Amino acid sequence: MLAKATQRIRTIRFSTRTAVILFIVLAGVARLGLGTTCSFGAGEITIMCPLGYLQLSLANRTLMPGLLISAGVVAVIAVLLGRSFCGWGCPAGLARSVFKRDRVKSAPAPDNGGGLPGWTRYAVLGGTLASSFALGFPVFCAICPVGLTFGLLFALVRLVETRQPTLELLLIPAVLAVELLVLRKWCKSLCPLGALLGLLGSRSKVLLPFINTEKCLAATQGVDCHACARACPEGIDPRQSAPAVIAEDCTRCAECTGACPTGAVSLPVLAGEKAMVGR
Repeated sequence: MLAKATQRIRTIRFSTRTAVILFIVLAGVARLGLGTTCSFGAGEITIMCPLGYLQLSLANRTLMPGLLISAGVVAVIAVLLGRSFCGWGCPAGLARSVFKRDRVKSAPAPDNGGGLPGWTRYAVLGGTLASSFALGFPVFCAICPVGLTFGLLFALVRLVETRQPTLELLLIPAVLAVELLVLRKWCKSLCPLGALLGLLGSRSKVLLPFINTEKCLAATQGVDCHACARACPEGIDPRQSAPAVIAEDCTRCAECTGACPTGAVSLPVLAGEKAMVGR
């Protein structure tokens, strides 16, 4: 039952990400001009990555009011749902999910920060914004795995259409391989977009882990379980982590709910601070 629950959650997340990617690629092939998850929309109605907006504003030394509302919409969603895009929408996460091992069967709970201090991703975020201002262009956008993933897919589409390979078919996979496979702690400790979304959602209480202490083996029987922490891609232990840490790091991926052997973990629409840590 445990394996089936975990696999069902992963299948849903895989299907969701795949559907988003296919929709955007097919829209691009049809020349609908909808963009990608970095900047998506039609006509006057658009949404834009808030990190991309900040980089562009700093690079151009202006607030760019025409894009402010587009980025603001995403920022408001992040305030409510934190890093949920990382768990359900990021196309780069699809590649990581294919290559990662099953954490539920591993023990003890891993250090998913890779030994890096918790402030590392915020330092990367600060460096990203500072370098965009200093160099006059959005630095991270050039290597962002989200944009690169779509760049690679559209390059493959062009290859099919023109039958002429380009250098980007070699460069983009190389950069993605470094970010997602070599730097295996990219999402947890290095990604500036994840850091920004986490900061925006640091006070969110929506869809965060709730532990039913009447079912939890650690609470009722004193078992040193950690199944939920081992399953979490971010290394969060919802029993022991501070509510602020959970709100800032949690991607709402629901891996912890499928991993719990007693079904004690759930993601309610709204969880109070005491509920989040099972007190």
